[in-house]
Amino acid sequence: MSQTLLVSIDDTIVDLHGYWTRWVRRTLGTDIRLRDVTSYETWLPEGNIGDMINKDKNIISRLPPMEGAIEAMDQLRSDFKIIYAGREFHPESRLKWFRKWLPWVPDGDVILSYHTPRIKADFFVSAHPDELKEYRALWGDKAKVITIDWPFNRGEEIESVVSLRAYDFADSVHAWGTIVRYMTRGEI
Repeated sequence: MSQTLLVSIDDTIVDLHGYWTRWVRRTLGTDIRLRDVTSYETWLPEGNIGDMINKDKNIISRLPPMEGAIEAMDQLRSDFKIIYAGREFHPESRLKWFRKWLPWVPDGDVILSYHTPRIKADFFVSAHPDELKEYRALWGDKAKVITIDWPFNRGEEIESVVSLRAYDFADSVHAWGTIVRYMTRGEI
């Protein structure tokens, strides 16, 4: 029986923060860059930028994948049972994204929930600090927790919960290559 890989989709396979950053620059005329986003809570001093962007019900279906993510999923699917998880907002848009970019993934392998870390798997890939910490807390030291390096998921608290940090969001082809290499060789 193959091992299970749980992938939290935002900022690992879906380029959500890249879109948000470009939207903020274009719409609000700021010069924010992805490297400047060190926390989800500090997008802008005047409030949660996500609330403004999330009014668009089709937003997810229009987002590009992280570079290298589709190829990595294609490589890993022969060796691992992959479950994809994402937040529940805009579910139809998320499913459209999968039909466009990962058409081989059955709808049943896409779980939309605000409780992604509660899904047990052999490996867990996420970019989100709270998910990384919660997954480790729920599943203990044997959990294989993987992240792609982002400015918002750095720090000692996160380092203590990840088994593998793949560098980095600015070169996600390399990051996914590292993840595939470690997983297929059993080095994690």
